[in-house]
Amino acid sequence: MNMKIFFKHAVLFLFTSFTIFTYGESLIPQDTVKKSTAPKTTAPKEVKPSTTGTPSNSKKSTIIRPGKGDVLNQNQNPSKTKGPVDTNKLKAQEYFKTGSRKELEGDYQGAIDDFSKSISIYKNGNTYLKRGLTYISMDNYTLAIEDLNEAVKLMPSSVKAYFTRGVCLYEMQDLEKADEDLTRCIELDSTNKGAYNYKAAIKMQENDFLGALENYNHVIKLDSSNKEAYTNRGMVRHYLKDYKGALEDYDKALKLDPYNPTAYNNRGAAKLTLQEYGSALVDFDAALNLKDDYADAYGNRGRARFNTNDQTGACDDWQKAYSLGLESIKDLIVKHCQ
Repeated sequence: MNMKIFFKHAVLFLFTSFTIFTYGESLIPQDTVKKSTAPKTTAPKEVKPSTTGTPSNSKKSTIIRPGKGDVLNQNQNPSKTKGPVDTNKLKAQEYFKTGSRKELEGDYQGAIDDFSKSISIYKNGNTYLKRGLTYISMDNYTLAIEDLNEAVKLMPSSVKAYFTRGVCLYEMQDLEKADEDLTRCIELDSTNKGAYNYKAAIKMQENDFLGALENYNHVIKLDSSNKEAYTNRGMVRHYLKDYKGALEDYDKALKLDPYNPTAYNNRGAAKLTLQEYGSALVDFDAALNLKDDYADAYGNRGRARFNTNDQTGACDDWQKAYSLGLESIKDLIVKHCQ
């Protein structure tokens, strides 16, 4: 995941490559953020192309950035306090502003330097939060979590602080603590779509598909136009073998965004599982027209072609999928394409 892009948008939804593929008849979920190493495979005595489709998840999650009103807490803002102006607070605020500007411009080290100067003058929760966000953009989760711990201490009722720390812990794969922070975030703000979305991702990694479904239901209830949430919920329903429900979600996702290759691939995967091979081929073609290096779609289209007696086309697709890194397809190539 490109973390520098990850933080450039404000509370939208997400999902960057949360891939699930089939091997034989079993579903193997991969890590939602850091791709797991593909399992070593050896050709079994009998290998048949599975008719089970290969859904992949479009993961997009975004941290809530401190808004303009969060430069300093109201009771810490020198411009709103009675009596003499605290010049130290003013100087700290200036460093916060310049650091925020540098962070937006992509000058992360410059931003860190300014936030550090601000903190050395005046310790403020939002400054720790902003520096923590910047460290995450630099993939430095160790220093990020230190700052976010301070942010939570100084702002124990801050939704943003708990949410951001929860996301950081998620990226560090400390799922239990991440879930605790995201749950606390929801307790403080039951309308936080991002927290539900990340909790769903955690449940997926724990193979708790019903838990993931419940959280995606919350996201869609809060935002019925969230195309990624429909794509992801469709994938969860696919895991739960609710293929018709999955198709309904993929249809909604594609109605919202007809240029979504993941939704086309996933819808085709559901149709493939339902043995609707012709219709599945149309969806895989659409996915590949939009993304010509989509390994899962090549693997799936190969299965559909094989089941429509197009062995040559199937082998071409499987070879392409393998060249793009889908190693799980190797056994089918060995069995049917040699």
